[in-house]
Amino acid sequence: SAHLGYVGICGFEGLALAWLIGVLVPDFTGPTLYTSVGVPVRLLDLAVIIGGALFFTAINYFGARESARVQVAVTVGKVALSFGFVAFGFAGGTPVNLEPGFLPAEASWHGVLAVLVMVPAWFCGFNALPQALGEARERPSARALAGLLGMVILLTTLFYVAVITATAFAAPRGVLDGAELPVVAAMEAVAGPWGGRIVLVAGVVALLSAWNAAMFAASRLLYALARDGALPSALAHVHPKNGTPANAVLFVGVIALLGGLVGRAFIEPLVQIGALGFAVAFIGACLSSLALRRGAGGGTAAGGFPVAAAWVGALALAGVAIYSAWTILADAGERLPEAAALALWAGLGAAMWAFARARRPRVS
Repeated sequence: SAHLGYVGICGFEGLALAWLIGVLVPDFTGPTLYTSVGVPVRLLDLAVIIGGALFFTAINYFGARESARVQVAVTVGKVALSFGFVAFGFAGGTPVNLEPGFLPAEASWHGVLAVLVMVPAWFCGFNALPQALGEARERPSARALAGLLGMVILLTTLFYVAVITATAFAAPRGVLDGAELPVVAAMEAVAGPWGGRIVLVAGVVALLSAWNAAMFAASRLLYALARDGALPSALAHVHPKNGTPANAVLFVGVIALLGGLVGRAFIEPLVQIGALGFAVAFIGACLSSLALRRGAGGGTAAGGFPVAAAWVGALALAGVAIYSAWTILADAGERLPEAAALALWAGLGAAMWAFARARRPRVS
């Protein structure tokens, strides 16, 4: 499930990156090469997707240190640009734009739920940390690691809240509702056209950061599954010089590239299917924590978390996963890309399970 999420995010990053660069430099999008679900795929789209896939595959193939250097650079740039946007949004906006603060009683909750089912995908970055620690020379203590994870989740939440609030603060709701990119429209309302371009640049940097992290985590997760016998052993091959799971990196790079070639029409399907995969994976993490604690007594699950917290997390995520799957299956005729991706995921999962059971009868 987590692997599906990471690969889906890799495909999304390439598509979204090509989209934002096309908005930044509309005169350089090039000719239309083909269409996908009625949406044109242009030369610039393919150049960004193929170039990005090759670049991130290469840096993850040649070593975790190279990947980390790129990650630090783009993260610093992303944070700096994001702080600038939040500051401009609050300085140039007005609290009047926040009204109404809550939905009217007769309003539908469909929009809120539609965003809720995608939340797991936006919180997928922090759980790349365990994979990174597997290649670290020095590892932090369990207490330090728990504190670091908690801090990452808290800061991520505050970041999203700040960006959303600054966007709503900066421009009237009518302006945001009619905009293709609401955050860009909000920045243009308070800082002019150049403000919108700064937001687009920040978006490009953020996508580069997320693409690199997803590529790193997906390849290491694939390697771990192969090492434990759940996937073909060839994917557990470690490069003798670079010390990286070379075959797993190449495999993820190819799959992510193919996912990016399907075109911009698949941006939302990739996010929704990826979010569903992460929700199921997070449920598995909660239940695994409880299973490891079973029979040991006490009030904490594995990792020191309260049993009640693990159950609450599992049940909440189960609700998100069920609603996400239902929205895909209920409108399968109108949402063919999501339904097809879900069916493919289920088929691949069943095949992987059968492969693992054949090699390791006690796999769970």
